Amino acid sequence: MAAAESAARRGFPSPGAPLVLALCSAAALFEGFDNQSMGVAAPLLFREFSVAPAQAGIIFSAATFGLFFGAAIGGRVADRIGRQQTLMISLLLFGLCSLLTAAAGSAQMVLVSRLLTGLGCGGAMPAFISMASEAVQSSRRLTRRHAGDGGAPAGRRVGGVMALGDSLGGVGVPSSSSAESLRSS
Repeated sequence: MAAAESAARRGFPSPGAPLVLALCSAAALFEGFDNQSMGVAAPLLFREFSVAPAQAGIIFSAATFGLFFGAAIGGRVADRIGRQQTLMISLLLFGLCSLLTAAAGSAQMVLVSRLLTGLGCGGAMPAFISMASEAVQSSRRLTRRHAGDGGAPAGRRVGGVMALGDSLGGVGVPSSSSAESLRSS
């Protein structure tokens, strides 16, 4: 009973609500990180696969295109099978296809994996937005929801800092020059 009273004082309707909000924020963080990591990896990726600028635009747009359709479909699927199941399936698709992007052996495979990554991310968005909104009391919903929305920009910052880490001599995502030196040795 003490946990429920403590949760209610902090603006959460149940003791498990902070965990739901944290997990929804983490889903948004991973989405932001994924978007940023593609921008960081692009120069090396496009050089590796000899991608022309026109093709690069299509590859970069694939995740956004997938996100659009994923969000349109995800809300309807969540209404049928439930938000939790939709979120789990969408995040699984998002995670697997993000890994598939890293393992892609051709520009076409990058395009397909980015499209499916966006589809998974878009499918997760309606579910985690509504779950995060329901996890807080209505009187504090706007404040807590916007705290959860900070996940995507935070993920982009994490991706940028990791990319900077390598160029500054720290641990991070290898830059194009350090990746090329590894390949030549």
